[in-house]
Amino acid sequence: MVNDKKRTGKYRKKFGAVGLLLLAAVAAASVNLYTNLAPELGSSARQQLLSGLVTIFLILLVGIVFTFAAFIRETLSSLRVLAERARQIEEGELDTELEANRNDEFGEVYRALSSLRDGVKTRDQQLDQSRQDDD
Repeated sequence: MVNDKKRTGKYRKKFGAVGLLLLAAVAAASVNLYTNLAPELGSSARQQLLSGLVTIFLILLVGIVFTFAAFIRETLSSLRVLAERARQIEEGELDTELEANRNDEFGEVYRALSSLRDGVKTRDQQLDQSRQDDD
């Protein structure tokens, strides 16, 4: 299970690296293609080739930016929910539902928070029992 959690986090990092490598590869291939073909083409064809290569590069760049934005939005959303759950537990709502079944870094934090919550519940029950025994 630990390997699954670590793997999920690594996939996000790898995706970012792969996106940048893909962008660099497309840029390098575009420069290479333009350098090799441009001398053989007329001015108009050269402009069209350059325009097409720049368009492909920009489309890829926009796709990567939107993908990163989606990851960031998802991460911030998860962080807000996690913070709200922690506040609920802090306020004594020990029946707060936690997403401990997630297989990412947030799942690790949820499991730790769940363990903390369960420990607080157990101690509260023990204190209540101790008070009843004293009465």
